[in-house]
Amino acid sequence: MSKKSRTKGHNFEREVAQTLNEAFYLADLPIKLQRDLTQYQERDRGDLVGLEDYGFVIECKRYAKGNKPLTAWWDQVTTAADYQNAIPLLIYRFDRMQSEVQFPLMMFITEDEHQPEFNEYFVRMDFDKFLHPFISYIKAKHEQS
Repeated sequence: MSKKSRTKGHNFEREVAQTLNEAFYLADLPIKLQRDLTQYQERDRGDLVGLEDYGFVIECKRYAKGNKPLTAWWDQVTTAADYQNAIPLLIYRFDRMQSEVQFPLMMFITEDEHQPEFNEYFVRMDFDKFLHPFISYIKAKHEQS
C-alpha cells in the first residue's frame, strides 16, 4: 500500500472518529473515539478504540473506486469482532460517494448478546442516517450501566 493510500485511510479514520465524537457529545455521552495505533502490532483489532465497553469493533475503509465493500473488509472486521466478542461495524467510502456503514441485521432488533453467526446477515446504509439509531442504542446501553 502506498504512503498516499495509508494517509487517505488514516484521515478517514480521524474523520469517522470526529463525526462519532461530535454525535456522542451532543447526546451527552462520555465517549471519545480515537485511532487505534496498536492495530499495527496486534491482530484482530479495529481501527478505532473507545467503544469496547459497549461491545463494538469499528473498521474504516477509504478507497477510490467501487460501489460496495469487499468481502475481505467484512471478513476482517467480523474476525476482530469475534475475537473481542463484539459487534462489527464497517464504515467505508469511495471517491465521490457518501460514507456508508455495514452492520449485522440483528444489531438493533435483539436483546440477546450478539452472536457471531448474526454477522452473516448484514445491512448497509448511509453513515449519516445510521448515526441517530446508533447513538440512541449506545445511549440506552450507557443508561443501563
